[in-house]
Amino acid sequence: MIKNRLNIIWFTEEQEQAAQMAADLESLKPGLSVNIVHLHETEKLLQQLEESLPEAILVNVDSASGMGKLRTISQVVESAVPIVVISPTEEENIALTALQFGAQDYVLKEQIAADSLLRSLRHAQEIHQLNGKLQKKSSQQQHLLFYDQLTDLPNRQLFFDRLFQALASAKRSGTLLAIMYLDINNFKLINDAIGHRAGDMILKNVASRLQCCIRESDTVARMGSDEFAFIINDISDEKDIIRIAQKVLSNVAQPIILSGNKDSVSACLGISVFPADADDAEILVRNAELAHQRAKLNAANSFQFFNSGLDKKAVERIELEQDLRFALTNDELEVYYQPQFDIQQNRLIAFEALLRWWHPRRGAISPSVFIPIAEESGLIIEIGKYVLQAACNRMQHWHEEGFADLCIAVNLSPRQFRDESLHDLIQNVLQKSQLPARYLELEITESNAMDNIDNTINILSRFREMDVRLSLDDFGTGYSSLSYLRRLPIDTLKIDRSFIHGIPENNQDCSITTAIIALAKIMELQVVAEGVERREQLEFLKQHGCDIVQGFYFSKPVSARAAEKLIRQQL
Repeated sequence: MIKNRLNIIWFTEEQEQAAQMAADLESLKPGLSVNIVHLHETEKLLQQLEESLPEAILVNVDSASGMGKLRTISQVVESAVPIVVISPTEEENIALTALQFGAQDYVLKEQIAADSLLRSLRHAQEIHQLNGKLQKKSSQQQHLLFYDQLTDLPNRQLFFDRLFQALASAKRSGTLLAIMYLDINNFKLINDAIGHRAGDMILKNVASRLQCCIRESDTVARMGSDEFAFIINDISDEKDIIRIAQKVLSNVAQPIILSGNKDSVSACLGISVFPADADDAEILVRNAELAHQRAKLNAANSFQFFNSGLDKKAVERIELEQDLRFALTNDELEVYYQPQFDIQQNRLIAFEALLRWWHPRRGAISPSVFIPIAEESGLIIEIGKYVLQAACNRMQHWHEEGFADLCIAVNLSPRQFRDESLHDLIQNVLQKSQLPARYLELEITESNAMDNIDNTINILSRFREMDVRLSLDDFGTGYSSLSYLRRLPIDTLKIDRSFIHGIPENNQDCSITTAIIALAKIMELQVVAEGVERREQLEFLKQHGCDIVQGFYFSKPVSARAAEKLIRQQL
């Protein structure tokens, strides 16, 4: 689009009628002021471009030397200024070639006139603006691919790209290279306590501080939720690594002001060094992670160098976390179903959804092993979504098969329960599966419920409004009081298996169990006993009015196919 003031450089060895052409252009558009500078030496043109950029450059091209000058001009201005080529009529192919060398448009010399030149200038500027938008969009897309959206730090992919380059350079130069791996201590608890928005502000603040600790030639990247990694290049002495590590930990520990309040966090840092610890990028990072795990065992604000004697358990834990990241996409996770029986009416009424992991090399991994890893790493959010979707879809399928009274119970981990998107997730899952909400029961542990009682009541009340059933799991192992318990909008109490294990031989377990059953009856709650393994336990529970039981006495958790077979046998 032509501006009201148009500065043009006309680059030609011939003496063009610049003044007359400027006047002719001005006559075509009222209010247009045109200034045409005539230059014929490349050096002076480049000098002029350094001082100020015109709105357009006209270049006479009628020979190979002219094409060379065009290429030089195009390389200098890059995409900053549109270029219009003027070529002889009989050499139109020269003009077409010029477009490949960076020109936006051309006019033929024998046909040049103010109106044709103005059209070419307008066309060239439109193309120039369009190219600029496309380049900007492409640049933005590239940025999204390689940078973390929250902190604007390099992401895991860009980190490893730079690490491969840094290793190649270190091998050529014979210098040391350090990988440092860091996370914020107890960030999950901090995030749950202050909310995800404030947690994001802490992450952005920490990311900014980490950048201040390194040189431009180094890299700090965000590798996960609260995990960061560094590439420290061109090190001559390990003392330099210690100095940087101390600076990083000190900067992270400085108070952070959020909404006028001072908060502080601490971090732990693991270090591995090339070439002493490894010469492979992935092994170097893994070794830094191992050192980081050891540092977390030492103190809240400490660092640890890698050594080959690090705990085997720490190695296994990191390997399991890495494998767990791919377990969903590799179809290694499967939902199993443990039946729940109404022992007063002697019938199958529900299932509890339980997750199983079939590792391709290790075989079955116990939930007691991988669930804490998923919770700590944040993978539990995606895994929990998978369990919820699979369980609701399966239950709706059974309803459509004619077993419409069955319910499904799904456990919520502490991190899931505090996740701000949980309410929307459950709504979406129920809508997609078409399972009526009253057939879904969400289970939270007693200790999780009591962590922030007012917040818990708010969350549970929203689920109650959806008509979802609510259960308090592991009851009797936490520290809830009756005053808190009566405020919770729940439907079911689940007696912890540790009490069931001792009945009927252990008098204390018997007393606690009967008291919980009586309490549930007074509060008009259903009571479920889990971990029933012997007939004596079943008879005791039935005698004292327990409603529902589950445990190995009836059935272990089974696959969906086996569960459906059990349903057909029972109903």
